[in-house]
This record gives sequence, C-alpha cells and structure tokens, in this order.
Amino acid sequence: MKTNIIIDLNNIGFITRFSKLKTPKTIRQKEKGAELLIFHEMVSLILKQAHQNKADGIVLAMDSKKVWRRDYYDNYKRSSTTNDDLYFEDTINATNRVAEFFAQYTSATVISVPRCEADDIISVWCQMTVNKTIIISSDKDYVQLLNNDTTLFSPQQNTWRTSEDPGFDLFLKCIRGDKSDTIRSAYPRIREVKLKQAWDDNYHLLNLMETVLPDGTKVGDNLDFNAKLIDLTRQPPYIRKEIRKSLQNFKNGRFNKLTAIKYLKDLNLGKFVGMFDYKEKALKRAPEFR
Repeated sequence: MKTNIIIDLNNIGFITRFSKLKTPKTIRQKEKGAELLIFHEMVSLILKQAHQNKADGIVLAMDSKKVWRRDYYDNYKRSSTTNDDLYFEDTINATNRVAEFFAQYTSATVISVPRCEADDIISVWCQMTVNKTIIISSDKDYVQLLNNDTTLFSPQQNTWRTSEDPGFDLFLKCIRGDKSDTIRSAYPRIREVKLKQAWDDNYHLLNLMETVLPDGTKVGDNLDFNAKLIDLTRQPPYIRKEIRKSLQNFKNGRFNKLTAIKYLKDLNLGKFVGMFDYKEKALKRAPEFR
C-alpha cells in the first residue's frame, strides 16, 4: 500500500501568509515581494511534508469560487473578512502560482472541481482511494475522516490531529455549528455532557432530536440541516460524481528538475533551488487514486 499526501491548498496558502507576514495597517507598510515569499514558503512546506512522510505522491486540492453549499444556505461563509486583508490578493495569486508550478513541472495531481471546496475533493479522495492518505491542513473539520488509512497533520500547530471518536466529533460539530462559516448552532448553549449522553443512548438521542426550541424549530431538523453543510460524506450525488470523474480522468505531468529550476530562476528565486535536494521522490511519481 502506497502513501499519498493531499494538501488543502487554499488553507495552506492563508496559514503561510499569516505565519510569515505581519498584518500591515496601510498599503504603504506592505512588504515587497509578498506573493513570491508566500509562493516559496508554500512550495517548501509541501516538499518538506512529502519528504518527511515518505510520500509516494502529492495531491493538491483547491477551492472553487462558487460553492454548492450556497444552494442550501445562501449565508454560507458570508461573514468572512479575509478579503479585507491587504495581502489577500498576494495570497490568492501565490496559491494559484503554486498550483501552476506543481501541475506543469511535477507529477503531482492538482484538482479543482467547479462548485466544490477543497474539503469536498479531499473527502471523496479519502473515501475512494485504496492507498494511505495524509491530509495536510489546519482545518479541524477533517478529523471526521480519520481512520486506519487516513491521518491529519496541521502544519500550523505542527501536530498530528487525533480523535477518540470521529463520529461523535462530527455530531458535536453539527450541533455546535461553525461561526467561521456562519452556520448556526442546532441547539444553542447545550452542554457537551448532554450531547455525549445522547450519543451513547438512543432514548436520550430521540428526546434531544424531538426538542422544540424557543424559535419553533426542532433540534433534529436543525441538526440535519447543519449536517448537509458539515458532514463530508453528504455532498449531493451530482457533486460526488463530478469529483470522482475529475479524479479518475486526471492526467499528470512529469517532473523535470532543470525546467523546475528554470521556472524558479525566472521568478528571481534561483537561490531557493536547493529546496529540491533529497525531496524529489514524490515529485516524480503520480499519486495513485485507485
């Protein structure tokens, strides 16, 4: 069984930006060359993770601009203020440049599916691949995918995320909602001990689901609504079909160290070509999906 690392590329782009660049108060205080700095740091991080984990292949998953979740919930991620950041465009451009580099100059798989987020792509990959997968992301939502063949590493915390019960963690997340994604709680202010009691006992679970809140909504209905947005196994069938088709039909490029080095030199990043040393294995091999 082989091991692939799969990268939530947009997530890695923004955690790189915030770890490497101080937030400027005015545009005059912006650092010059921010886009290339983020690009270099992202490539270095990906190569480091591939090397340290002895990966046989690299997969980069990217967000689409318009996502299917807004068909169900128009307010999904509407509160995000990320694009107010003065380095927002630099981060997006750097992320796209990283995708271009790996797609054109390596054997890595770079996947973007219309109307899908990276977590949709990563979820379908993990559910369908016959190989081991290491997810690289700071997003804790991926904990729900953990099993014997799927692990999750957060480069932001520099730690492996684990879970004693991924199913309960998902249940808890669907009840709590997600403020960052503007997903409301299915049962505001309920204590976790009550939720654990319901998770362990069907009688208590049924009572919980039938509870009617002051706004007239039923907890079970709220939970089901949130699960459609949060549970990474519940994408609409047509979305899952498009992702599978993209993964199965993707054609990988080939790694050529000389052309990769020339690409970096053309960006005036020639001094960083040493980052390929001893880290070429995963760049030469196309990741195996099936």
